Amino acid sequence: MKFQRSSQNNNSAKSKAVTETSALPILSQENLKNDSETSISSSTPDAIDMKALKALVTKAGEDNNWSEVEKKEANKLLSKVQGCLDEGELKKVELPLLKLLKLVTSFENECYELTWEICENLAKIYNRQDNHEKCLTMLSQSLNLKQQVLGENNSSYILTLIENANCLKRLGQTEDAEELFKQARELKAANK
Repeated sequence: MKFQRSSQNNNSAKSKAVTETSALPILSQENLKNDSETSISSSTPDAIDMKALKALVTKAGEDNNWSEVEKKEANKLLSKVQGCLDEGELKKVELPLLKLLKLVTSFENECYELTWEICENLAKIYNRQDNHEKCLTMLSQSLNLKQQVLGENNSSYILTLIENANCLKRLGQTEDAEELFKQARELKAANK
């Protein structure tokens, strides 16, 4: 897995957005051979797990009887995402992910898990680019879907709620963030 820590200069009003994929922990194909690496990505907030994304696309295609054309288009978009990541072009990952999101949400059968996974990957990219407004939009979409499908007591919902709160905090909306943190603590305590 690749990591790059962005250096924060406390003297500057706004830190420079990191636009390289090396800023994100990215699971490359060689890392995917070791299954223990996959579990690390899920605990790393800014990880893009291409193996999981590809698996979700395959599962959604099979479960929802996508046509061969639809499957081919989805895989083509995934290949573009992987290519952008391999080239170190984080900013270029956005467009194929947005196109994949549009494709997935255009089907009659909703592919909820894939939809929220794409939204969360986009949120990770926007967060690394310090575009917290777009990050919040994607996290909110994911949170709403998870609430409808999984319910508020689901751990995945609670984690996304916390990410939403963190994003609000980065935007300076501390009161709203604290309310979401409180809600997440209450849900977590109720699930013990």
